[in-house]
Amino acid sequence: MLAGSNLLLGQYISPLLRWKRDITWQFGEWIDWEWSGWMEAEYGHTAASITDEMRENYCQ
Repeated sequence: MLAGSNLLLGQYISPLLRWKRDITWQFGEWIDWEWSGWMEAEYGHTAASITDEMRENYCQ
């Protein structure tokens, strides 16, 4: 299935990182509110938990 992939199983992935690409890509045309400011206010405290490995996996 996903041989050789590192899915970071069992690790918390901050929504700041998960939604960075996905939400704009999938829903960008119909979101009618400023979600990025809300996201930063809601999940800003999780920014320090984002590692370089997580960035590599989610920001490709």
